[in-house]
Amino acid sequence: MKILFLLITFLKVTFLCYSQNENAYQNSEQLLEEAGRLYYEQKYIEALNLSKKVLSNSLLNEDDYHLALSYNLVASIYTEFSQTERGLNFYNKALSYAEKTDNDKLRLWITSNIGNVYYYNDVDINKGIQYYTQSLHLAKSLKDSLQIAFISLNIANAYLEIDKVEEGKVYIDAIKEYIEKHDNNEAKISYFDYLGKYSSLKNKNAEAEKYFIKAINLASSTNAVQQLKDVYKNIAYHYERNHNKVKANKYKALAKSLETNIEVPHKLQTIEQVAIQIELDEYKYQFEQIELKNELQNQKIRESRIVMIGIFIIIIVLLILIYILFQNIKIRKKKNAELFVANQELIKAQKRTEENSILKSQFISTVSHELRTPLYGVIGLTNIIIEENKNENNLENLKSLQFSAQYLLALINDLLEINKAEEMKIILNNAPFNLKDEMEIINNSLSFIANHNGNTLTIDVDDEIPKNLVGDKLRLSQILMNLISNALKFTEKGQVKISANLIKIIDNQCFIEILVSDTGIGIKAENQQKIFDKFVQINRKQGDYQGTGLGLSIVKKLVELFGGTISVSSKENEGTTFKVNLKFEFIDQVPVHESINILQMITERQLQILVVEDNMINQIVTKKILERKNYQCTIVENGFEALDKLKTTSFDIILMDINMPKIDGYETSKLVRESGIETPIIALTAFEKSEVEAKSAQYGITDVIMKPFTPEALFEMIDKLMN
Repeated sequence: MKILFLLITFLKVTFLCYSQNENAYQNSEQLLEEAGRLYYEQKYIEALNLSKKVLSNSLLNEDDYHLALSYNLVASIYTEFSQTERGLNFYNKALSYAEKTDNDKLRLWITSNIGNVYYYNDVDINKGIQYYTQSLHLAKSLKDSLQIAFISLNIANAYLEIDKVEEGKVYIDAIKEYIEKHDNNEAKISYFDYLGKYSSLKNKNAEAEKYFIKAINLASSTNAVQQLKDVYKNIAYHYERNHNKVKANKYKALAKSLETNIEVPHKLQTIEQVAIQIELDEYKYQFEQIELKNELQNQKIRESRIVMIGIFIIIIVLLILIYILFQNIKIRKKKNAELFVANQELIKAQKRTEENSILKSQFISTVSHELRTPLYGVIGLTNIIIEENKNENNLENLKSLQFSAQYLLALINDLLEINKAEEMKIILNNAPFNLKDEMEIINNSLSFIANHNGNTLTIDVDDEIPKNLVGDKLRLSQILMNLISNALKFTEKGQVKISANLIKIIDNQCFIEILVSDTGIGIKAENQQKIFDKFVQINRKQGDYQGTGLGLSIVKKLVELFGGTISVSSKENEGTTFKVNLKFEFIDQVPVHESINILQMITERQLQILVVEDNMINQIVTKKILERKNYQCTIVENGFEALDKLKTTSFDIILMDINMPKIDGYETSKLVRESGIETPIIALTAFEKSEVEAKSAQYGITDVIMKPFTPEALFEMIDKLMN
């Protein structure tokens, strides 16, 4: 079965490859479709002339796709008239243009057509099989079962033709499943025909005749004239091999009766002329291309002269520029030397700045430690004296002393806080919290200050705000406490309102606006941005408002740490509003943990507590505090004494000072743990808790409390550890 692919109507749908000119593309499509129709009507001359027009248009537009289609159709016409050499020439041109396109199906069909020429025109059957094999590989890559079947049939027929019977049978068997599953009469006719041919060559005459008769019946019923003719030829050859001349002649006559009468001499002369014209058109196109190249070459020569003149001018300009550049390099070298010296000075200055920053941090840490240590004694003793002498005449003086000490402690804490913020040492601890609950706690904590100045303090929390926000509630409270305290401090007999409103929710994040408004004395417009600077205290009204000038600076640093913003709007004698915008993640439900009310923990038995402290005043204060709880207190002055005491006496809690002579609290704690004693150790330190917490854990210290501390804080920690 000779399967010829004209590639006209189908490829027009499946391969949309527009040329330079869309109109020319559409015109070529229409002409080729008409040429294909004429070919099937055996009007070969008209089909050839239309193909020639498409070739001319496609050559001008460099349309590789339609060039391949046109040459394929021209080649098909020439091979129809057994003009094999010319047909192959045109097929090869078609394939060369098809290779320039990205269309495997186009290459598949042209390659298969070339295989048909080599086989059916008896040029070289083995070479035909090679082309069939190439097209079969392309069909498999495209997973085109129809083409796989037809090409396999062609390869099988070619092998049978050269008596490679078993090789042919392999390809017949390969499409058995396709024949059984698909109702393709054309494929079935060839399948039965080639099975008959195979059986005849294997001398299975009855089986051969059965398949031939099947093929003849199916071809007759479907009016497949060309295939019926091929089957007649094959069965005639079968009977001829078996010396049955009567039947052989019968089927030869039937095959001859189906041959189409083509006026070969006249048509051969005409198509030969068309072929010559096509070749002339190609030569003309090539000549025009050569002329065009010559013209372009001449144009390039003219342009090159202009370019040479331009280059000469550019060279002169470049020489001038080089001279200028040389002068600039000299100047630059001088400037670079100056910059190098300046850069070295900057590096030194940067190092000094970094060293100064480290020294500043160390200085602040050391000074705060040295101040906290005596403050612990001052505040502790003051509290003890006030507790023991509540009815004394000098109680007011004692309270003034207590206030001054606490103010000094607040100043130290503010200095440390602003230093930590500047050095980015503050780390937010995220945990679930309820904003309304936190604001209620702050409201209760500051109600005394509000009442003292005759102010009304109210809070208003938007019900739309999620109940369980995730963030650092301690730092948020610090922000709010500073802002609300300021509002209360600068407002008398007025109103202070705190409101929290939900702005928007995106995914699991909510954006909240917090407003702290007062009806106080207000801030001048020119001072409203200065209030966020360090150590700035704007005298908003005649009067002495105490403070460190660090509160709002700390607030701004903390807000920025949250990734939020803070702004202020104020009018003198009308009031001030601070607006804070923050975002928090939120969760639907807080994980349930077993909670213990520490305030309800009461240690019924009398605790034995070892105090390791070298400062005598601190010893007195700590002992007094512990005795208020009826704890038994044993005091030693250094770590070695503590180790000796622990060898003979058991204690429930050890209070360990960090800074001590001879051996510090870290090493003492380490030796305690190495001796096998598991007694809880609470470190007493004047350093920031965050500075010593990690190191304390490494040396076996159970918890850390920062001096000066309140008795309640110490008792709470002891109760927690004992329970």
